[in-house]
Amino acid sequence: MKTRLVLTVATKNTAFVLTASQLNQNGYMTNQDFKRSNISLGGSSKLANGLNVRGNLSYARTDQSGGNFGETQSGAPSLFSRSLFLGRNWDLDLPFEDKNGNSIIYAGAGQFDNPLWSAKYNLNNTASERFIANMRADYDVTKWVNLSFALGSNTFTNDRREVIEISSRAAQGLGSLVVDNYRKQEIESTFLANFHPKIATDFSLNGSLGLNFNQRTITDLTNVGNQFIERGYHTLTNTVQKLIGEDSYSRRRIFGLFGEATLGYKNYAFVTVTGRNDWSSTLPSNNRSYFYPAVQGTFVFTDALDIKSDILDYGKLRASWSKVGRDADPYNLIANFGYNPNYLGQPSLGISARAYDPNLKPEFTKEVELGTELSFFHQRINLDFTYYNKNSSNLIVPITTPTSTGYSEYYTNLGGINNKGIEVMLTVKPVMSRSVNWTVSAALTNNKNTVTSLTQGITRYSLGYLGFAEPGLPYAYFRGTVAARDDAGNYLINPATGLLIEATEPANIGNPNPKYKLGLTNTVSYKGFSLSALIDYTKGGDVYSTTIVNELGRGTAKITEDRESTWVIPGVYGDPNTQQPILVNGSKVQNTTRVPTNDLYFGTSFATNGPTEFAIYDGTVYRLREVSLGYNLPKGLLKKTPFGNVRFSLTGRNLWFFAPNVPKGTNFDPETGSFGSGANQGIELSTAPTVKRYGFNLNVTF
Repeated sequence: MKTRLVLTVATKNTAFVLTASQLNQNGYMTNQDFKRSNISLGGSSKLANGLNVRGNLSYARTDQSGGNFGETQSGAPSLFSRSLFLGRNWDLDLPFEDKNGNSIIYAGAGQFDNPLWSAKYNLNNTASERFIANMRADYDVTKWVNLSFALGSNTFTNDRREVIEISSRAAQGLGSLVVDNYRKQEIESTFLANFHPKIATDFSLNGSLGLNFNQRTITDLTNVGNQFIERGYHTLTNTVQKLIGEDSYSRRRIFGLFGEATLGYKNYAFVTVTGRNDWSSTLPSNNRSYFYPAVQGTFVFTDALDIKSDILDYGKLRASWSKVGRDADPYNLIANFGYNPNYLGQPSLGISARAYDPNLKPEFTKEVELGTELSFFHQRINLDFTYYNKNSSNLIVPITTPTSTGYSEYYTNLGGINNKGIEVMLTVKPVMSRSVNWTVSAALTNNKNTVTSLTQGITRYSLGYLGFAEPGLPYAYFRGTVAARDDAGNYLINPATGLLIEATEPANIGNPNPKYKLGLTNTVSYKGFSLSALIDYTKGGDVYSTTIVNELGRGTAKITEDRESTWVIPGVYGDPNTQQPILVNGSKVQNTTRVPTNDLYFGTSFATNGPTEFAIYDGTVYRLREVSLGYNLPKGLLKKTPFGNVRFSLTGRNLWFFAPNVPKGTNFDPETGSFGSGANQGIELSTAPTVKRYGFNLNVTF
């Protein structure tokens, strides 16, 4: 449930806006909820001396609680890893804890917690707060010169408590508590001088010069308590062993000077030139100053050529070239000492296991963009097309080094990546009338990324888990184990088992980047009613899924229901040692060894315990993303009320999806992922299922 209130008060020269909202959500699991409160106050005023002042204060608090998700293989107390593929005849209504509060599980003891017990006792509670304050003042010095100054602060805190109760498979069954206190504050100020002199009748000039200061400070303190003394009391003082898991402080400062100038001709041709120079505290002194310019041009050819047509209403061409710089994270210039846990009661220090490049350079991204905006038939058809080509260089990452160097990582400039693609937005209005309007909008995006280079001596770089970077290949492509094959591509089969032989060398097994994405929105309005539906389609993009693998391997997917049959894996017999086909009289021998369904999905085969390549699936998906139905009360009904507008609406999100290339019956949604928006896309590790969302909205203005 979400409630929102907006109050606006305005006079001739002064205005204030107060906004408050509250959101409460209950999850589909026990002890899972989400609450968010927001309040903000903003105002502006023009003083008698001509000074314009603006300010805004906002506060937001989020409280979230829930269980653990993901894989259990590393000892984590996941709610979903096993519950997604437990035997469907298991009765989860049976008691899940004994009289002492210990987890009861009826099979696979020690491999996982009872999901109901874990949902009750193994909890994560997070309280986040964000406070934003900013002000801006500007003054017209002359008719064509304006000076402004802005100052703002953004403070975010995140307090997290992770509880693993006694008897969980995690924390050795002894229980543990993690208390993390994270704080980030960003302060920024900008002084700007704007110029807009009148230079000629047909020409216009707008320019600005400014300086910017940005400071980001982060502190993070994590305390860990292991082995609870008494069950149910989740405090650090109630643990036997107390450790400091993290105690960090960082501060980054950037000072920048920038300028911009736009020259216009007859309001249909414009050229904009910008430039900025930054000085960063996180780069070596010889490289901490870096400059990045940009140039952009637009041309409204329908105005320039005085085109008057019932077909073409408006036409604009645009082109730009830009260069953007980026610095490094703080304190990555020299190795330093850190405190280690006391040894025999004595304090100890250790030098960082990471080495640093003394000639570290800033990252740069150069981009060329071309585009057009076209409107036809009195704005019934509108097209916006963009082509871009980005080249990023000097990417800053820590790379793995041989331990014989005395270090495990080297923080340096890795290489370059190219991203190029198109973005197309097409809007068509088939029906435009006083009572009925119908609008169809289609958005197409296509992006292809390729690693262009890596630093000397590195041919391949691991991004973690399955993701890798390698010149000539997509960024974060999947690399993993594969089945051995002969020169003709036939599987090599172990004659002793009838199962696959795993190749000794890993290989490229997938690309998580989709070929393109297409979204289609239909909106129909009739008098006060409006109906809108968004359907989107993602083509391609491989997905690594442990959920599908486990459903197949554990026999809970519909595709495995034929338990009594035996199967022959197509292929030829091979030698597991030499990984070459076995020849009889100079010819290959076709596999005829039959294996049961269990081995087909749980052996060295096509799911659990098989090569990683068989956990990769095509992520093509069709989705009904959102549907909304709304109604505005007629103005006539509100004449004698204090209301300016009243609108009711019903919404539904993620109502339906169809993934044609995942095993039937798994009901797997390729959109789920375990690594957020980081480098490792398309990786799903027993992630919580996606959900349908329904809502009722009431919007009232006064």
